[in-house]
Amino acid sequence: MNELLHNIVVIWFLLGAVLVAAEFFVPGILLVFFGASAWAVAALAAFVPYVHDRLALQIGIWAVLSLVLLFSLRRWLTAQLTGFTSQQDDLSKPVQECVGQRVEVAETIVPGRAGRVKWKGTQWKAEADRQIDAGAMAEIIEQKNLVLKVK
Repeated sequence: MNELLHNIVVIWFLLGAVLVAAEFFVPGILLVFFGASAWAVAALAAFVPYVHDRLALQIGIWAVLSLVLLFSLRRWLTAQLTGFTSQQDDLSKPVQECVGQRVEVAETIVPGRAGRVKWKGTQWKAEADRQIDAGAMAEIIEQKNLVLKVK
């Protein structure tokens, strides 16, 4: 076991494994890049004798490679792992599910002054181009944020 800990290749490999495993417990896809860099340093130390004998060089390679991977691949990898579905709503477009629905006018609507209508179990502010008395039925023709336009 003591010989194993003196082998720099094994130390870098184990450090990489610990960092990649720790990624599962830390939010934000971060440690995997440091772990992958440690594995790359382990490979360099195993196959390049000049790197094997120089700890400062190994640490430098690890730090630089970690930052390069982090800043160049993090956004891409995050997008790959979070995914996208074709059925996902485009939140930049307003929801217009109410257009065409019939509603009861709860408070008289006068042009230039909002009234209220009942829709989906609650009351909404509503505007109209003509007066619509309370108790009448109206049709939603547009939704602007939390105000419904009816006719």
